[in-house]
Amino acid sequence: MANIRSQIAKRSTVKSGGVSGVGAVGLETDFNERVALMKSDPARQYLAKRQLQRGGLNNGKYQTQAATRDGNRAGSVFKADGYVRTIYDMIDLHYNFMPQAMGKTSGVAKSDDPLLTDTPGVHNEVYGSDVFVLLNSEQNIFGVLETRPWNKSGERIIDNWAGDEASGGVGENAAIPDTIKPDFDTFETKPRTITHSFDVSQVEQLLAATDDDAITDDPFAMLRQFFGEGLPDQQTGGGEHPKHINEMLGMDAASTDGPASQKEILSIDQAIADGTEASEYESDGEYDIYGFDRSEGEFESNVIMDNNGQVFHLDLLDDAIRMVKENSDKNPQQSPEDYFFLTGHDTYQRIENEMGGKERIDTVRTQTGFNGVQTNPGNDVGVAVAEYKGIPIIETQDVPGDDLSRIYLIDKQSLWIKMLLPTQFYSTGTEVGDGPFPIGRLGNQGAYVTIGELTMKNPITHAKVRDLE
Repeated sequence: MANIRSQIAKRSTVKSGGVSGVGAVGLETDFNERVALMKSDPARQYLAKRQLQRGGLNNGKYQTQAATRDGNRAGSVFKADGYVRTIYDMIDLHYNFMPQAMGKTSGVAKSDDPLLTDTPGVHNEVYGSDVFVLLNSEQNIFGVLETRPWNKSGERIIDNWAGDEASGGVGENAAIPDTIKPDFDTFETKPRTITHSFDVSQVEQLLAATDDDAITDDPFAMLRQFFGEGLPDQQTGGGEHPKHINEMLGMDAASTDGPASQKEILSIDQAIADGTEASEYESDGEYDIYGFDRSEGEFESNVIMDNNGQVFHLDLLDDAIRMVKENSDKNPQQSPEDYFFLTGHDTYQRIENEMGGKERIDTVRTQTGFNGVQTNPGNDVGVAVAEYKGIPIIETQDVPGDDLSRIYLIDKQSLWIKMLLPTQFYSTGTEVGDGPFPIGRLGNQGAYVTIGELTMKNPITHAKVRDLE
């Protein structure tokens, strides 16, 4: 990494002065240097080496351990060239390469007054990494979906198939029919920035070190843990930053602000919807996504609903499977590695009760991680969950509901988290950084930042069952 400094000098311009926000002084420089570093030859060389270490084959090729940004399954083979293809590549860059490259031994910093990522506070990859792993490894909505690096904002889909239904037949010696083509459409996804900040006054931080009856001897460290991975006795069972991200993913579409003013990550209830549902429940386009008007029947998923309410029974799960098979080219029962049911604890209990009364309950062990839900039959690992006709059923507290929680049949190959920036932690202030000037007062301030979006490529491979009672 000896030549990193010269490469950054060619690629970025260090700006002087402060900007507004957490850790303002120096963070603009820090950001510019990070961007330049991630595009540099040393970064490519480092990542190529890590790709071979993780899945090296012969002739400089490696096998991926997660879905690529373009949707290639884990196990695909590529040349180890240092390009970011999977979420593991992104993690290696942000959490492993960057601390080394911007550390004191690299010489990468302002020559007069170095601002480094290993300076107390300022920017700490370790805390952000802990939260990002927590997001992906827990049995929550974020964790059960695949996580892929952000490749591009625009997506292309086939809107209508080529030709009329059952077309192509011609008579003997007849002229070749006119050429046909499918209708293509494009849409754009926008990265959503989720940040939670907190602060402690200098007085409070100093008093905690005395004999005063303070809640902790380090309030700033306590809040960092509270908002990050969570305190050991935290009643919510996790940190506030990942908790709120999962709540966003689990929001009832009708309760959101709609796409026009949306700042939150898209919810699965907004993603898996159809025109009938939108016409019945929306007031201001809350079910519209990526510029598609759901009330006009655009970009529709399969929805089983009854606004008068419908009593839960297992046939509804069969209906969801059937609708996916009829309207797409996928069969969830033949692709259990791609599909799973997602619901809340109350509906999960009803499913177990009905299955116990009518048929044998089969269980499967599942793990969650960067590849989303993965089944591991026969292995004594993961969490044992019920399965219905070979499809695992995942329960979580964040699923929206009516009298009972809704049920989603999800194709994780077509619905995933597209990540632009894995969770980062920033801090500054009198006790943890460069003094009071960045925040303009005598205190300490910290923030967790995650940037990404829920992305759907094919709506008809999913189904929703709602209005359950």
